[in-house]
Parts: sequence; C-alpha cells; structure tokens
Amino acid sequence: MKKPKTRCAIQVASAALVGILFLRYGVTNFVIKTVVSSKIKLAPGNDVWNIWTEMPIPIYSKFYFFNVTNPDHVMEGAKPILKELGPYVYQEHRQKIILESNDDIVKYRPKITYMFKPELSYGSQDDNITLLNVPYVAVAKIAYDISKESFMLSTLDDMLSAKGESLFHTNKVREFLFDGFSIENFMELFSLPVEAFGVKTEIPDRILDGDFGFFDDRNGTAEEIWMVGTGIRDKDNLGKIVSFNGKTHLDGWNDERCNKIEDSTDGTIFPPVADTSRILDVFHPDACRSLKMAYVGPGEFIEIPTHRYSFAGSVFESLDLHPENECFCKETYEWCKKGGIFPLWPCVGGAPVFISRPHFMNSHVDYRKAVEGLNENGDYSSVIDIEPTIGLAIRADMKLQVNIELQSFGSMATFVNVPNLMFPLFWMEETAELTEELAKPLKWLTIGLMIADSVIQLIVIGCIGIILIAVAVEARNANWLGKCCGVKFG
Repeated sequence: MKKPKTRCAIQVASAALVGILFLRYGVTNFVIKTVVSSKIKLAPGNDVWNIWTEMPIPIYSKFYFFNVTNPDHVMEGAKPILKELGPYVYQEHRQKIILESNDDIVKYRPKITYMFKPELSYGSQDDNITLLNVPYVAVAKIAYDISKESFMLSTLDDMLSAKGESLFHTNKVREFLFDGFSIENFMELFSLPVEAFGVKTEIPDRILDGDFGFFDDRNGTAEEIWMVGTGIRDKDNLGKIVSFNGKTHLDGWNDERCNKIEDSTDGTIFPPVADTSRILDVFHPDACRSLKMAYVGPGEFIEIPTHRYSFAGSVFESLDLHPENECFCKETYEWCKKGGIFPLWPCVGGAPVFISRPHFMNSHVDYRKAVEGLNENGDYSSVIDIEPTIGLAIRADMKLQVNIELQSFGSMATFVNVPNLMFPLFWMEETAELTEELAKPLKWLTIGLMIADSVIQLIVIGCIGIILIAVAVEARNANWLGKCCGVKFG
C-alpha cells in the first residue's frame, strides 16, 4: 500500500532532523575539536609555537610613581603628600629560550628586554623622583624582626645615618627601574650588626652586585627556568606549569595551598575555557604566587567574541571574608585583618613589600586615608580577554601597585616619629593586544564556526517547521484529534 505523501514528509523531515542534530552536536563538535586540537599545541614549527616563543604582539609596561612632596614633614610625623608622575612607558620584547621540548613538556628561559618609548611617555627617564628609601626601610624591618634589642637597632641606624642614608632619597626614573643605584652603604651592615647577637642573615642574591632597582635584574636577563605542558597528548595541559626553577611548588608560604603553582599558566595561553565557572590561575614570579582570575562576562576584541576574566575577589580579601588567605599571613600583619593587599616577603628577603590595586582601589579605607594625593574614583581593574575555543589570551590589561610598610621603631632615630602606614611607591600597567594582522586567522576561524553553527540551526528550524506542517496536514486528513479529543475539522 502506498504511503500518504504527508507521512513520507514527516519521516523524511524527522530523519533529516536527527541527522542534522547529530551533525550539529556530534560531527561538528568532533571536527571543531579535531581542527583546534591539531593547531593549538606547543609543537615546534606550528603557528602557536612561533607566536609563543617570540611574541609579535605589542606589549607595553607603563610605570606611575608616587613622588613624595613633603619628605621632611613625614619624618616628623606628618601625612605623606603624594603626586603621581608618569606614565613612563617601555615596550617589551619577549622571547623564550628553549632548553628542551618533547610531546609532554617544554622547558625554557623567558627573556624580556625593555625599551623606553619617549613618544608614549609623559616625562623622561632622567626625571628625578623622591621615594621612600626602600633598602633602608627593608633593613630596619628585617633587623627589628630578628632582634628587638635597642642597642643593636640604634647602632644600625647610627651607622647608616653616618654614611649619609636617610628615610627618603631622590633618584632618576631609570635608576629606580632598570639601571639601579648604589647601596654599598648597606652591604656590610646587612649582617654585621645582628651577628653580634648570634644571628646570621644573608644578603639576597639580587643585590650582591651592590646596586638596587625595582627591576634591575630583569632587563635582558634570562635566569628563570620554566617547564610547562605542551597540550600535544592532552589539550587540558596546554601551558600548565610543571615546574618553576626546578620546583613543582613554591616553598615560601605557610601552606601548600598558597605554594601551589601546578595548575597555573603564565597568563599568555590557556587550555580551552568553555566552562565559565572555572577559575583560572596565573602564576607571576614578581607576585610570588598564583593569582586567581574569575569570569566576569562576555567580551569582544577586534570582532572576536571572548570570555573576560578579572582578579577573583579572594585575591585581595581579608581573612574575615576569605579564611584561606591565612597562609599568606606572617605573624599579625594588619593586611590579614584589612582587605586590599597581600605581601611579597618570601620573594624579597623578608622586606615588608606589599601588592595592591592601584591607588588602593577596593582596599580598606584606612590605606587611602593615611596619605594624600590618591585617586579615589578611578577604575584600575585588571582584565584578560580569552578566545574560549583555543584558549589564547588576545588582550590583557594588568594593573598592580607596589607598597612598603612604614613603621615607627623607637630605638632608631630615623624612624622614631614616622607614621605607621602602607606607603605607595609606584604602580604599573602591562598591556598586550593582538594586532589586526595577527587576528585574521583567528577571526576567520571564529566567523566560520559561527556561520556553520547558524546555518545548521536554520536548517534544524526548517526541518521542525516541515514536521509540524506535515503533522498538521496528516492530522486533518486522518482526523486524529477528532478520534482522540472529539475535535472536528471543518
């Protein structure tokens, strides 16, 4: 017996719908994963490898200094009055010196060279800036933590003062950043005063040459050794840290949670990030920890849809709101009770250096109230835009501020009258954006996948429409509804 045409249409459309759904959720996904997996891995010679090993993306570091305009008054107990100077802009050239590579890992030394860009800067590298004397404050704090003996502390202070050291000093921008300035006055005194009390301290390696600058050991050097996953055997390991300087975890903090780096990346490449509930961990050696990034919403850059991430609230939260931060605490640091900052002491020889958002944004109000000259209304958020299918960071804008804790030490004449506060030194912004030219292959891949997905969805809608029309016609002809529900067609 010949089947009615409407029933035939229903069967054909249903079969087509099943096939298209299979194509949409089976074959298409398989093809996407296969194509993406074949490209997004750290294999010598492929596009990702070439970009990753010597980044062609323009990267800029912008430095803003908090110039102290009333240093003499601060030494007498007055509130510091600060004036922000900058930006002083440097372009970065990043490359990775490959030491070893196989299907599982790649071992390398990162090398960054900074080049001053006067046309983008507001000021010269030779501008003089007055800041807190960081080596002096650090030595005083370390000595105080080791031994609170009044005689030792006063002797240390007298010896440094006799050599011409004071609480504040003025240097050029280039000296504060990459060139460094002499700290020979501190070299002998770093350990001798405390040795008299049976305590031995070591001079940090980075100042053994007798100079100090915030980044004087970073420009053009390649000393760190990273080992990360290639994603060849398992795409979920792409870019994930296996070890840093031969260690699978840090050892400076008080708990394995704070020392953990194994699920982190360097922030330039990630495994695919389709799951927006996932927290991303970015390890930054200068921050002495992994920084958690949380999804904040969809984004777009150069017409490429992205997942946008920013610092998770837990990074800067107090213990009351995030008890897990306890392992970053040392003794009774006030930051543990107040949100907005975290310490770097394991990476800076015990010096009281802290990180915050610029201008203490979203920090405890006490930090901003202790100084004058900060912008209370600025937005200094950090963001990373990631293309979710391949996990590539196509835009990043990271902002962090460096501070040092200033304390009054009664046994040291230099510090006896100073206010107790968190003293801002400078903040920096690091930006990186994929160029239009480099974005073309990624843009076409994204657009192609979107078009293919849209076409399949339209076909699915068409098949559903055919089925519904055919069902309606068949129902009318066979009077299904009349038999079932007493409904009659006209």
